[in-house]
Amino acid sequence: MSDKKSSAKKCTCEDCNCGRSVLPICFLVCALTAVLVALVFAISFTAIFTTELRHKYGNKYSGDFLTEYRNNTGSTVMPLSAGATIDMFESGATGFLMIGEYNNERSNSFYAAYSKMIETVGNSNEFFVFNYGAENADEKAEQYALSITLDTESAPALLYVRNGKIHDRLDSIYDESILNTFIMKYRTSVAK
Repeated sequence: MSDKKSSAKKCTCEDCNCGRSVLPICFLVCALTAVLVALVFAISFTAIFTTELRHKYGNKYSGDFLTEYRNNTGSTVMPLSAGATIDMFESGATGFLMIGEYNNERSNSFYAAYSKMIETVGNSNEFFVFNYGAENADEKAEQYALSITLDTESAPALLYVRNGKIHDRLDSIYDESILNTFIMKYRTSVAK
């Protein structure tokens, strides 16, 4: 019995070809490479498309925000056109921006609460409103302004824009104290 154990050869993969293969590893590497390449293409095409739109609309409406800001200085709430709203983001402005739908009951009640709250906290030329859907408006500009402000949400909404980027948003006010808290939270950082 001991002779059988000592005479048996130890099996290694080279000797017996026990079925281990590098094919699954090669397939995994190929699949990961394909996914990575597809991801890079998707990101780059999206970035190019977004940059083209920003460049197109940014140049077209450049200066609209500053012009409308100067024309409405001293107003409780400064109305902005779609072009000025686009330029607000492009120019890196900071302030509160209410997005509302023109002649919409929900947007009108949100605007009333917004105006009332601004009168309470004091006007400081940092409160803006953009109402979309008015007649004779630039439809393409409105579509782009809505895509950079509301995206998939619906109006009304109150945005706090910091350096041309949406920093925070308030979509509904079932209690005016929420609106007050939202405004006072960021107003201190705007006033500095």
